[in-house]
Amino acid sequence: MWSKERCSRISFIVFNLFLSSFGVVLLTGSCIVRYDQNMADSYLGYSSFQKALESANINVHTPNSLNIGETLDAVCIVFIVIGVLFILLGMMGIIGAFVRLKSLLITYAVVLLVLVVLELTCVVLVTSLRGKLEGWIKDGLKDSIRNNYSGITGNDTDTLRWNFIMHSFQCCGVDRYTDFRALRPLRWSTDVEVDSIVTGKQIPYACCKVKNDNECVLNPNIKTAFIETGCYQVMRNWVTKNTGVMIVVGDIILVTEIVLLVLAFIICCTLRNKDKETDPVETYQLQQMHPESRNQELLNPSDAFMNNPYNRNRGRR
Repeated sequence: MWSKERCSRISFIVFNLFLSSFGVVLLTGSCIVRYDQNMADSYLGYSSFQKALESANINVHTPNSLNIGETLDAVCIVFIVIGVLFILLGMMGIIGAFVRLKSLLITYAVVLLVLVVLELTCVVLVTSLRGKLEGWIKDGLKDSIRNNYSGITGNDTDTLRWNFIMHSFQCCGVDRYTDFRALRPLRWSTDVEVDSIVTGKQIPYACCKVKNDNECVLNPNIKTAFIETGCYQVMRNWVTKNTGVMIVVGDIILVTEIVLLVLAFIICCTLRNKDKETDPVETYQLQQMHPESRNQELLNPSDAFMNNPYNRNRGRR
C-alpha cells in the first residue's frame, strides 16, 4: 500500500503539472496576440474593418498601423508574466516533491501563499472600487477621444483603435453618440461639404453603417448609424456575458492553489518527522562499527559502546 507521504507527493506533482500547463497556455496565447499580428488581426476581425473602408473608397494611408498586440499591450504583458510565474511555480513544486527537498518546498509554499493573498486582495479591491474603476475607465476613454481622435482617415493608433471598436462593436462614442459633439475632439474636423454647403458633422463616419454616408454623419438615426448605445456599455455587456466563464476559471485556479498549499504543508511535515526519527550523527557512528558491534548495539546500546575497540582503547588512556 502507498504511504500518505507518497500519495501526497504524487498528487502534488499532478496538480503542479496542471498549473504549469495552464501557464503554458497563458504564455502561448498572450505571445500570439502580442507578437503575431496576422493571427491576432484575423481572429479579432480587423480585416473586415479594412474592407469596409475600401468599399467606401476611404483611403487610410497606413491602415495596418493598428497593431492589435500593441493595443492590448498591457493586458498581454500581465498574462505573459502570470503564465511564466505559473510555469516556474509548477516546475519548482515538481522538483521539490520529486527529490524531497524541503527547503525548495517551503519556498514554493511561501511564494504560492503570497500569490493567493494578492489574488484575493485584487478581487476585494475590484469589487469594492467597482464604481470608481468604471469612472476612471470612462474618463480615460473620453480623454482619448478629446485629445487624439482625428476621424475616419486618421492613421494614428488611438484613432484606428476607436474606428475599429465602433465598427466591430457597432457602437458610437463612450456613453452615446453625442459624445463627439460634447467632447469636441481637438484633431477631428467636423466640416463636411454637401452640395457646396459646408455643414458640421454630428458623428464620425466610423459610427455609420456605410462609411461614406454624408447624410448619416449629418442626421444620424438608427437605420443608418450605430447610435443606440455607447461603446463602453457594449464592451461592459461583453464582459458581463463572459463573467461566468472567467469566474469558473478563476475558481479552478484558486482551488488548485489552495490544494497545492495543503499538499506542500503535508509533505514538509512528513519530511520533518522523518528527519526527527533519524539522527544523522548516531547513524554515522553506527555505520563505522563492525557488524557484530552494530548488532549488539541494537540489543544493548551501552554494552555495544564499551565493546567497540575504539571506545575501549580511549577508556584505557
